[in-house]
Amino acid sequence: MNLDINSILSFYNNFDVFLVVFVRFLGFFMLVPVFGGMNIPVMTKVTISAGVALIAASSGNIIAVNYNDTMAGYIGLIATELITGLIIGFVVYFMFSVYLFVGQLVDYQLGFAMASVFDPLSSMQVPITGNLYYLFIAAMFVRLGGLDQFIQILFYSYKTIPIGTARILNGNIAGILINQMVIYIQTGVKIALPVIGTIIIVDLALGLLVKAVPQMNIFVVGMPVKVFIGLIVVYLIVPVIADSYFTVFTMAKGFVRQIIMNNS
Repeated sequence: MNLDINSILSFYNNFDVFLVVFVRFLGFFMLVPVFGGMNIPVMTKVTISAGVALIAASSGNIIAVNYNDTMAGYIGLIATELITGLIIGFVVYFMFSVYLFVGQLVDYQLGFAMASVFDPLSSMQVPITGNLYYLFIAAMFVRLGGLDQFIQILFYSYKTIPIGTARILNGNIAGILINQMVIYIQTGVKIALPVIGTIIIVDLALGLLVKAVPQMNIFVVGMPVKVFIGLIVVYLIVPVIADSYFTVFTMAKGFVRQIIMNNS
Protein backbone atom coordinates (compact mmCIF):
# COMPACT_ATOMS: atom_id res chain seq x y z
CA MET A 1 0.00 0.00 0.00
CA ASN A 2 1.48 3.34 -1.08
CA LEU A 3 1.11 6.24 1.33
CA ASP A 4 1.15 9.70 -0.28
CA ILE A 5 2.19 12.86 1.48
CA ASN A 6 -1.41 14.07 1.77
CA SER A 7 -2.41 10.98 3.78
CA ILE A 8 0.50 11.46 6.14
CA LEU A 9 -0.30 15.15 6.60
CA SER A 10 -3.98 14.36 7.16
CA PHE A 11 -3.10 11.84 9.87
CA TYR A 12 -0.72 14.31 11.49
CA ASN A 13 -3.30 17.11 11.46
CA ASN A 14 -5.92 14.81 13.03
CA PHE A 15 -3.64 13.07 15.48
CA ASP A 16 -5.57 14.58 18.40
CA VAL A 17 -8.70 12.86 17.11
CA PHE A 18 -6.85 9.56 16.74
CA LEU A 19 -5.49 9.79 20.29
CA VAL A 20 -8.93 10.36 21.79
CA VAL A 21 -10.41 7.47 19.78
CA PHE A 22 -7.47 5.30 20.80
CA VAL A 23 -8.01 5.71 24.55
CA ARG A 24 -11.66 4.62 24.33
CA PHE A 25 -10.64 1.40 22.60
CA LEU A 26 -7.73 0.98 25.00
CA GLY A 27 -10.07 1.17 28.00
CA PHE A 28 -12.28 -1.45 26.37
CA PHE A 29 -9.42 -3.88 25.64
CA MET A 30 -8.02 -3.44 29.15
CA LEU A 31 -11.06 -5.20 30.67
CA VAL A 32 -12.87 -7.18 27.99
CA PRO A 33 -12.65 -10.99 28.39
CA VAL A 34 -9.64 -12.71 26.77
CA PHE A 35 -7.68 -9.46 26.32
CA GLY A 36 -8.30 -8.12 29.82
CA GLY A 37 -6.08 -10.70 31.52
CA MET A 38 -2.75 -9.88 33.07
CA ASN A 39 -1.10 -12.54 30.92
CA ILE A 40 -1.71 -10.41 27.82
CA PRO A 41 1.22 -7.95 27.47
CA VAL A 42 0.28 -4.30 27.75
CA MET A 43 1.98 -3.56 24.43
CA THR A 44 -0.27 -6.12 22.77
CA LYS A 45 -3.36 -4.35 24.09
CA VAL A 46 -1.93 -0.99 23.04
CA THR A 47 -1.09 -2.24 19.55
CA ILE A 48 -4.51 -3.80 18.97
CA SER A 49 -6.26 -0.70 20.34
CA ALA A 50 -4.16 1.55 18.10
CA GLY A 51 -4.93 -0.56 15.02
CA VAL A 52 -8.69 -0.59 15.64
CA ALA A 53 -8.66 3.12 16.54
CA LEU A 54 -6.81 3.92 13.31
CA ILE A 55 -9.53 2.15 11.32
CA ALA A 56 -12.25 3.99 13.26
CA ALA A 57 -10.56 7.39 12.98
CA SER A 58 -10.00 6.99 9.24
CA SER A 59 -13.56 5.82 8.55
CA GLY A 60 -14.85 9.36 8.14
CA ASN A 61 -17.48 9.03 10.88
CA ILE A 62 -15.29 10.83 13.40
CA ILE A 63 -14.44 14.29 12.20
CA ALA A 64 -14.04 16.75 15.06
CA VAL A 65 -13.29 16.71 18.74
CA ASN A 66 -15.48 18.64 21.14
CA TYR A 67 -13.26 19.97 23.91
CA ASN A 68 -12.01 23.21 25.40
CA ASP A 69 -9.09 24.64 23.47
CA THR A 70 -6.74 24.15 26.40
CA MET A 71 -4.40 21.42 27.54
CA ALA A 72 -6.54 20.82 30.63
CA GLY A 73 -9.66 20.44 28.49
CA TYR A 74 -7.96 17.96 26.20
CA ILE A 75 -6.62 15.91 29.13
CA GLY A 76 -10.11 15.87 30.64
CA LEU A 77 -11.49 14.65 27.32
CA ILE A 78 -8.94 11.83 27.17
CA ALA A 79 -9.81 10.81 30.73
CA THR A 80 -13.54 10.80 29.92
CA GLU A 81 -13.05 8.67 26.81
CA LEU A 82 -10.80 6.25 28.68
CA ILE A 83 -13.38 5.81 31.45
CA THR A 84 -16.11 5.31 28.83
CA GLY A 85 -14.13 2.45 27.30
CA LEU A 86 -13.40 0.99 30.73
CA ILE A 87 -17.10 1.03 31.66
CA ILE A 88 -18.09 -0.78 28.46
CA GLY A 89 -15.29 -3.34 28.89
CA PHE A 90 -16.20 -3.85 32.54
CA VAL A 91 -19.85 -4.52 31.68
CA VAL A 92 -18.80 -7.29 29.27
CA TYR A 93 -16.24 -8.77 31.68
CA PHE A 94 -18.60 -8.64 34.67
CA MET A 95 -21.37 -10.42 32.81
CA PHE A 96 -19.08 -13.24 31.69
CA SER A 97 -17.49 -13.57 35.11
CA VAL A 98 -20.80 -15.08 36.18
CA TYR A 99 -19.15 -18.42 35.42
CA LEU A 100 -16.60 -17.78 38.15
CA PHE A 101 -19.54 -17.24 40.50
CA VAL A 102 -21.11 -20.49 39.28
CA GLY A 103 -17.85 -22.31 39.95
CA GLN A 104 -17.70 -20.81 43.44
CA LEU A 105 -21.16 -22.16 44.23
CA VAL A 106 -20.32 -25.58 42.78
CA ASP A 107 -16.98 -25.84 44.58
CA TYR A 108 -18.61 -24.87 47.87
CA GLN A 109 -21.07 -27.75 47.50
CA LEU A 110 -18.38 -30.24 46.50
CA GLY A 111 -15.95 -29.22 49.23
CA PHE A 112 -13.46 -27.65 46.79
CA ALA A 113 -13.85 -24.14 48.18
CA MET A 114 -10.40 -24.20 49.81
CA ALA A 115 -8.73 -25.50 46.65
CA SER A 116 -8.73 -22.23 44.72
CA VAL A 117 -6.06 -21.65 42.09
CA PHE A 118 -4.24 -18.51 41.03
CA ASP A 119 -5.60 -17.22 37.76
CA PRO A 120 -3.05 -15.25 35.70
CA LEU A 121 -5.90 -13.74 33.68
CA SER A 122 -7.28 -11.82 36.66
CA SER A 123 -4.34 -12.07 39.11
CA MET A 124 -6.55 -13.41 41.88
CA GLN A 125 -7.61 -16.69 43.45
CA VAL A 126 -10.47 -18.29 41.54
CA PRO A 127 -12.42 -21.53 42.09
CA ILE A 128 -11.23 -24.56 40.15
CA THR A 129 -14.58 -25.27 38.52
CA GLY A 130 -15.20 -21.57 37.89
CA ASN A 131 -11.86 -21.22 36.14
CA LEU A 132 -12.68 -24.25 33.97
CA TYR A 133 -16.08 -22.82 33.04
CA TYR A 134 -14.66 -19.36 32.36
CA LEU A 135 -11.93 -20.66 30.04
CA PHE A 136 -14.50 -22.80 28.23
CA ILE A 137 -16.81 -19.82 27.74
CA ALA A 138 -13.91 -17.55 26.74
CA ALA A 139 -13.03 -20.02 23.98
CA MET A 140 -16.64 -19.92 22.78
CA PHE A 141 -16.60 -16.12 23.03
CA VAL A 142 -13.72 -15.92 20.55
CA ARG A 143 -14.71 -18.87 18.36
CA LEU A 144 -18.31 -17.72 17.81
CA GLY A 145 -17.35 -14.13 17.01
CA GLY A 146 -18.55 -12.56 20.24
CA LEU A 147 -15.45 -10.39 20.57
CA ASP A 148 -15.89 -9.15 17.00
CA GLN A 149 -19.48 -8.13 17.71
CA PHE A 150 -18.53 -6.12 20.78
CA ILE A 151 -15.76 -4.37 18.83
CA GLN A 152 -18.35 -3.46 16.20
CA ILE A 153 -20.68 -2.14 18.90
CA LEU A 154 -17.87 0.01 20.28
CA PHE A 155 -16.99 1.13 16.75
CA TYR A 156 -20.54 2.35 16.13
CA SER A 157 -20.85 3.79 19.63
CA TYR A 158 -19.51 7.06 18.20
CA LYS A 159 -22.85 7.58 16.49
CA THR A 160 -24.57 7.62 19.90
CA ILE A 161 -21.68 8.95 21.99
CA PRO A 162 -19.68 11.32 19.79
CA ILE A 163 -16.33 12.42 21.10
CA GLY A 164 -16.71 14.88 23.94
CA THR A 165 -20.38 14.07 24.70
CA ALA A 166 -19.94 11.14 27.12
CA ARG A 167 -21.45 11.65 30.57
CA ILE A 168 -19.71 9.28 32.93
CA LEU A 169 -21.26 10.85 36.05
CA ASN A 170 -24.71 9.58 35.21
CA GLY A 171 -27.18 8.10 37.67
CA ASN A 172 -28.70 5.95 34.93
CA ILE A 173 -25.38 4.16 34.45
CA ALA A 174 -25.21 3.36 38.16
CA GLY A 175 -28.74 1.96 37.98
CA ILE A 176 -27.81 -0.20 34.99
CA LEU A 177 -24.78 -1.60 36.82
CA ILE A 178 -26.87 -2.39 39.91
CA ASN A 179 -29.47 -4.13 37.74
CA GLN A 180 -26.68 -6.07 36.07
CA MET A 181 -25.43 -7.23 39.47
CA VAL A 182 -28.90 -8.54 40.37
CA ILE A 183 -29.20 -10.43 37.08
CA TYR A 184 -25.63 -11.66 37.54
CA ILE A 185 -26.55 -13.35 40.84
CA GLN A 186 -29.82 -14.74 39.48
CA THR A 187 -28.12 -16.19 36.39
CA GLY A 188 -25.31 -17.76 38.41
CA VAL A 189 -27.72 -19.45 40.81
CA LYS A 190 -29.83 -20.79 37.93
CA ILE A 191 -26.81 -22.31 36.17
CA ALA A 192 -25.46 -23.86 39.39
CA LEU A 193 -28.88 -25.08 40.57
CA PRO A 194 -28.54 -28.66 39.20
CA VAL A 195 -25.37 -29.24 41.22
CA ILE A 196 -26.74 -27.48 44.31
CA GLY A 197 -29.99 -29.44 44.17
CA THR A 198 -28.21 -32.75 43.66
CA ILE A 199 -25.86 -32.22 46.58
CA ILE A 200 -28.78 -31.23 48.84
CA ILE A 201 -30.53 -34.50 47.94
CA VAL A 202 -27.30 -36.41 48.61
CA ASP A 203 -26.95 -34.70 52.01
CA LEU A 204 -30.53 -35.64 52.91
CA ALA A 205 -29.91 -39.24 51.84
CA LEU A 206 -26.71 -39.41 53.90
CA GLY A 207 -28.55 -37.95 56.88
CA LEU A 208 -31.21 -40.66 56.67
CA LEU A 209 -28.49 -43.29 56.24
CA VAL A 210 -26.75 -42.12 59.41
CA LYS A 211 -30.01 -42.45 61.32
CA ALA A 212 -30.49 -45.97 59.95
CA VAL A 213 -26.86 -47.03 60.48
CA PRO A 214 -25.42 -45.04 63.43
CA GLN A 215 -22.17 -47.00 63.30
CA MET A 216 -21.29 -45.58 59.87
CA ASN A 217 -18.64 -42.85 59.82
CA ILE A 218 -20.38 -40.18 57.75
CA PHE A 219 -17.21 -38.13 57.30
CA VAL A 220 -15.38 -41.06 55.72
CA VAL A 221 -18.24 -42.15 53.46
CA GLY A 222 -20.11 -38.90 52.83
CA MET A 223 -17.38 -36.73 51.33
CA PRO A 224 -16.26 -39.18 48.59
CA VAL A 225 -19.89 -39.85 47.69
CA LYS A 226 -20.65 -36.13 47.40
CA VAL A 227 -17.56 -35.49 45.30
CA PHE A 228 -18.21 -38.46 43.02
CA ILE A 229 -21.87 -37.63 42.40
CA GLY A 230 -21.11 -33.91 42.15
CA LEU A 231 -18.45 -34.44 39.49
CA ILE A 232 -20.86 -36.59 37.49
CA VAL A 233 -23.43 -33.79 37.57
CA VAL A 234 -20.75 -31.22 36.65
CA TYR A 235 -19.93 -33.36 33.62
CA LEU A 236 -23.59 -33.79 32.68
CA ILE A 237 -24.36 -30.05 32.77
CA VAL A 238 -21.58 -29.13 30.33
CA PRO A 239 -24.19 -28.79 27.51
CA VAL A 240 -26.18 -26.51 29.83
CA ILE A 241 -23.09 -24.34 30.35
CA ALA A 242 -22.59 -24.15 26.59
CA ASP A 243 -26.23 -23.22 25.99
CA SER A 244 -26.11 -20.59 28.74
CA TYR A 245 -23.38 -18.77 26.78
CA PHE A 246 -25.92 -17.43 24.31
CA THR A 247 -28.13 -16.15 27.12
CA VAL A 248 -25.24 -14.46 28.90
CA PHE A 249 -23.91 -13.06 25.62
CA THR A 250 -27.31 -11.57 24.75
CA MET A 251 -27.61 -10.01 28.22
CA ALA A 252 -24.09 -8.57 27.96
CA LYS A 253 -24.94 -6.99 24.60
CA GLY A 254 -28.12 -5.58 26.06
CA PHE A 255 -26.30 -3.99 28.99
CA VAL A 256 -23.63 -2.52 26.71
CA ARG A 257 -26.31 -0.95 24.52
CA GLN A 258 -28.02 0.47 27.62
CA ILE A 259 -24.73 1.94 28.81
CA ILE A 260 -24.13 3.52 25.40
CA MET A 261 -27.66 4.91 25.13
CA ASN A 262 -27.53 6.38 28.65
CA ASN A 263 -24.01 7.74 28.34
CA SER A 264 -24.77 10.29 25.67
